Amino acid sequence: MKILKNQILFIIIIILTLFLSACAQDGSNSSQVNYNLDVVTLTENFYKTYLAAYDKNESEEDLLKIKEMYMTEVLAEELTLRSFDMEADAITGVQDATGFIKYLDVKEGADDMSAVATFTVPVDGDEVAKNTYVFDIHFRLADNKKLMDTYDLNWIETDSDGYESRVEYKTWYANKDELTEADKIAMKNKREYYEELFEEGYAG
Repeated sequence: MKILKNQILFIIIIILTLFLSACAQDGSNSSQVNYNLDVVTLTENFYKTYLAAYDKNESEEDLLKIKEMYMTEVLAEELTLRSFDMEADAITGVQDATGFIKYLDVKEGADDMSAVATFTVPVDGDEVAKNTYVFDIHFRLADNKKLMDTYDLNWIETDSDGYESRVEYKTWYANKDELTEADKIAMKNKREYYEELFEEGYAG
């Protein structure tokens, strides 16, 4: 009888272990962020999580949830609007970021609340040699969480002769201590403008 009880207990332990393991692999249960980590590690974790979901072709809603885990609500919204302007994913600066994680390099920024993430992407072509996407990222403490509030992009295209051309996208709203009414109206108007375009069939 004692042996039978031990066997039943053993089976229960195995079942619980398998259940907990499955939960850990489920995206909905692996979304806990350790906000006590330094911002370089937080930045690396953000990109690993985001790009893994991107490579799996997760929905826009799922990608937004990941952004909101690491960013302030205002920055997540501002980057959505920036994506509309760029006709590309503002997180990476490109339309298709499949496999981008292998190009990621994250270093310390100007202070302990800043990080610089760089993707240096080679290009197979005669004219352009590589594209470099440099993101200057700043975090702020919000509800005892380190969250991104600045996400500036410097896109550098280098041709086969070494000539560089640059395009910059700056954070306009999220890095402010408080949005003005004019800021709120500007963001609202831009979203409504694109939503109307999408309703009319604009694909982007």
